[in-house]
Amino acid sequence: MPLRVERQGLGLRIATIAAGLVLVAAGLALGFVPAGSRGVVLCGAGLALGCSLVGLILQLRAVATPPGHPLSGTRLILAMSGGLLVAMAVVAISLLALSAAGMKFEFLAAFGLAYAGAALLFQWTSTVCLARALRQGTATAAGPSDSRTAKP
Repeated sequence: MPLRVERQGLGLRIATIAAGLVLVAAGLALGFVPAGSRGVVLCGAGLALGCSLVGLILQLRAVATPPGHPLSGTRLILAMSGGLLVAMAVVAISLLALSAAGMKFEFLAAFGLAYAGAALLFQWTSTVCLARALRQGTATAAGPSDSRTAKP
């Protein structure tokens, strides 16, 4: 059970930092976006946040594999690939739906750029945070070291 709490705490920290950066960047970018495109930009950034959170959950589940396990690296790569596939499917379906609704190219481009920018910023931030946590050993399945099994 301590691993679950630790992993949830790590996921919450990463999601908060990454989502905060995306929201700040989106807020700053709205100053450069024409008024008619702001809703589409916010929709793109919001969908990217949702997809990125799904990808982060997949990565955190993969990180729970013990470090010495033969499939630990494979599970992390599969989780990252799964997150990418979800993101690509959502952006493709969204663009097709917007196009079918009769949106002009400028709105499609605004949506796509906002989605790509938000997803990239979230992915970069969460990857850096997750790598730091793995380096420090806080995200491993081994949990805190037990004094009875620790070697001097």
